Amino acid sequence: MQEMLVDRRGRVWSAPVLARHYRYRYPADLSLASFAVRERGFIHVRRRPAGVEVALRAGKFTQRGLLAAILALEQMPARILLSVFDGARWSHELFASMVSFTRLAEAIAADQPLGPREPWIATRLSLEALSQPRFASLQPLVKVWEACRGRLPEDFDRCVAELGHQPRTILLQRKSRSKQLVFEHVPIGSRMMKPDQWLNYIGHSLAEMPDPQYSAWAHRAYSEVVASERPQLDSVRADTRSLDGAKLRMRYDRLLIPWRGRGSAVFVNAVTVRRELSITP
Repeated sequence: MQEMLVDRRGRVWSAPVLARHYRYRYPADLSLASFAVRERGFIHVRRRPAGVEVALRAGKFTQRGLLAAILALEQMPARILLSVFDGARWSHELFASMVSFTRLAEAIAADQPLGPREPWIATRLSLEALSQPRFASLQPLVKVWEACRGRLPEDFDRCVAELGHQPRTILLQRKSRSKQLVFEHVPIGSRMMKPDQWLNYIGHSLAEMPDPQYSAWAHRAYSEVVASERPQLDSVRADTRSLDGAKLRMRYDRLLIPWRGRGSAVFVNAVTVRRELSITP
């Protein structure tokens, strides 16, 4: 079924059957799907070539209906566009995994209060996801890590430049005594700062970034990868601040790779792939 509506009890309806049930006459200003979502608490699911669109109303739909909608998808889509109506306006957010979609959708289910938005969410993806087209550019770097058996190449900068990752690559060295992470390579293509501002951070600690809380959150993730000694692939949604204090809402995928240097030197490398930003009219 390319399009379906799921009610609060978890029953799946096709549009024609639902229209007969409600004796709906399709007024020009409100489609059947919008009426069902906004007035009756249905979840509207539509398949698209690039993924699935899911529309719901905060405070109206149920977790039972949400579970039924997820099960009715049969195959997990590569992308999910979630549209939420709050009674006054619509907002839209794009997800790259079912896990991150479900986490947010459950938080706004009818039997739970609409709580504050988590400022940072990182959803762990299997490394098997690297076979997907959107991660194609990351695969060669993992192969370099495997070929070098985790030892940092002497020509690391040239390597990431040839792979096209230089503008969005971070390389941090963990200091043995303080456990601080210090910038060796900065992501001059990141929106948080201008390239010349980023370059000023080489040799400085991650903790000195403009948003201390975001930096502490990132530090924990990087340290966990160093401890695991294995690459990690994440889908990230983060609210943070730029150097000039502007609020940024970012969505990106990131590959984290631990490296060993000379002697006891330890590094962690992050390469990000920008995705669509969420839209709040």
